Amino acid sequence: TSRHTDKKELSLVEFYSPYGIKLRTMKVPGGIIHGLTWEGGGLRLALAVDSFIYFANIRPDCQWGLFGDFNGKNNILVTAFSPAERSGLAVQFWNIATNKRFKRRTTRLHALRAAGDHCVLVESFAEEKYKVTLHDETGAQVDFRFAPVEPRFVAM
Repeated sequence: TSRHTDKKELSLVEFYSPYGIKLRTMKVPGGIIHGLTWEGGGLRLALAVDSFIYFANIRPDCQWGLFGDFNGKNNILVTAFSPAERSGLAVQFWNIATNKRFKRRTTRLHALRAAGDHCVLVESFAEEKYKVTLHDETGAQVDFRFAPVEPRFVAM
């Protein structure tokens, strides 16, 4: 899509989910987008606009939580992200005070919440089955349960 605003031309790239839900819009200076290509396994775009080539890094939304005792010894930041080197998701437990990081792999993360001394991960386990897992500051599994229904809301 192209727009003229106060003698300034803008092109728009709109991103949609596989279900047709609009995720976001990226504004690109210039008239007409002549070409667009997506890096095969990554999050980079190249756009041919008029006589220019623009490169863009796309940052997807990530899930995160913060937990620990908050007295300076155990502040744990837990984040879920898509690593560039592999498919699926990685969940990283990062002790901010000691700078130690622990990663664990997952494929179908549904929710992530953190409070107190633990965090909970909700993963799609099988058809219409969900695994709710409690983790400590190193990412070690403390306890787990299977839920036969989809947990729409998760809180700690």
